[in-house]
Amino acid sequence: MRQQFGYPEVFFQCDADHDGYVNVSDLKAFVNSHESNEIPEEVAQCILSRFDQDRDGKLDFHEFLDLINNPTVIRTFKRIGSRGKGILKIHRHIIDEKEISQTESEKNSNKRGTLRGRIFFFKMHTVGMILLSIIQFICFYTDQMYKDRPITNALKFNPNKKHEVWRYLTYIYIHSDMFHLYGNILVQILIGVPLEIVHSWRVLVIYAVGAIGASMLHGIFEKQAGLVGGSAGIYAFFTAHIAVVLLNWRDHPPYSTAAHFGIITVFDAIYNFIQHGNNSMVSYMAHLSGAVFGLLLGVIILRNLKVTKIEKILRYTSLAIFLTLMVTLVIYNCIIDME
Repeated sequence: MRQQFGYPEVFFQCDADHDGYVNVSDLKAFVNSHESNEIPEEVAQCILSRFDQDRDGKLDFHEFLDLINNPTVIRTFKRIGSRGKGILKIHRHIIDEKEISQTESEKNSNKRGTLRGRIFFFKMHTVGMILLSIIQFICFYTDQMYKDRPITNALKFNPNKKHEVWRYLTYIYIHSDMFHLYGNILVQILIGVPLEIVHSWRVLVIYAVGAIGASMLHGIFEKQAGLVGGSAGIYAFFTAHIAVVLLNWRDHPPYSTAAHFGIITVFDAIYNFIQHGNNSMVSYMAHLSGAVFGLLLGVIILRNLKVTKIEKILRYTSLAIFLTLMVTLVIYNCIIDME
């Protein structure tokens, strides 16, 4: 029985470098893998240019679907004889008679839904969050073996040791107790892994930047207390989910998703503030900073199903705010506060 492929499967096969786009080299290699003769470079370029609607030199998922489903492309490959056999095989693998008879509007709706539904499976090789959790686990229990806590002393953020710049990030590897450790690991896997499966390396960047921004803000408001744990990165994940909703407003049911993560973020911050009184300012400011940087950076770098003008404006605005905040914090921590 002939194996049947869905649209996302073929798209990810064609996307050789797994960056979410198909360029000329990807398209040429993909077609040649199904052909007895190689397709010329100029032909591949012509095909790509024909369906590159936003003129960025590559095809996104929707543009790739337009290419595969275009009747002119199919007729052209039929006319050129044996070379057409490969592309027609691809076409038969991914399209059944019901899909051909669908209206264009139904196809567009199914494209977006299929991508969101199937992309989960093809990114299962992404394990950044799991590796991070393992490192945190090892650091905690190794540190517990020594009374002087050498790992904690070497890695935790200390506002009085700002010249040791690694501490702005490495504090995420250590935790105050078991509840702190396992709580963070559980949440970062539940919240971070779904993001990572779709958005790959970008999720670790958001986690790291959220943590760095949190430690810099913490160093301004609290100069006596240290900072440990990955809570700021987790808050960055919460708001990164909201960024996904903002970027794909027409393709997601936005209100329930945004409300869900927004309520969790606000409730947890308020709870910590009330529960610990004035002492909560340390964690509260770190969590707030992680949430802000997670939202801004999420809007900037996370994948978007279809970019609109409003979303471009939102991205540029977020980039401007992000750079302003980051530069301000760097100047204060590295120049003003060290004088």
